[in-house]
Amino acid sequence: TDVILDGMICGFVPWISKENAAEVEEYLLHSDADCLFGHFEITGYEVVRGVKHEGGLDPNILHKFKTVYSGHFHCKQQSGNVNYLGNPYQMFFSEVDEVKGFHIIDTVDGSLEFVENEKKLYRRISYDLGLDENGHGNFNFSKYKNCFVRLVVTSKKNQPKFDMFCDRLFDAGIYDLQIVEKTEEEAPEEDVYLTDKELSKNTIDLMDGYIDELKIDGGSDLKSLMREIYTESLSL
Repeated sequence: TDVILDGMICGFVPWISKENAAEVEEYLLHSDADCLFGHFEITGYEVVRGVKHEGGLDPNILHKFKTVYSGHFHCKQQSGNVNYLGNPYQMFFSEVDEVKGFHIIDTVDGSLEFVENEKKLYRRISYDLGLDENGHGNFNFSKYKNCFVRLVVTSKKNQPKFDMFCDRLFDAGIYDLQIVEKTEEEAPEEDVYLTDKELSKNTIDLMDGYIDELKIDGGSDLKSLMREIYTESLSL
């Protein structure tokens, strides 16, 4: 569907399924829209950081549009004329380092303004040697109010002091606390040839392939759900 806003022709594409794929392709080939909006799975863009989507929409079919704005992938990213806007707020611990927000498009000149969402729902704290030995009198507990907190412990020689730190987090009004112990040094693995990114990519490929073999309706939706679950598991 094309909508004219202040002289700018904006094309809007629904979620692409096997039922409408041919119709959408015909539209993309013949649309006169200046910019395109959709919920696309485009080949070559990051599903999660470091893991690019394969087997999706060919980006070449989108080259005619001045700008393509897409949702779906949570990673905010831009390459060529494609701009993945990312989600406006954190949904998982794996997004703790991601910048979130919303966008305002100027329909007169086509410029795009990003407005950062400064509210962080998920936060990570490193309980290190400094907190363990020097105390936490200057620690700002209030900034974690109404947040889900992951406490990564790399040094814990004083258990009562650590327990007090956790109590003060709850007193500050956090929603929940996850404690990850990393106090023991892990022996380095030998003969490891695959990187984390390669392992992640293989896992997603395996999941997608298995779902394809099921030949079920709603396979794309199931793939998206499994990717979200897998993304969350990476941060555990």
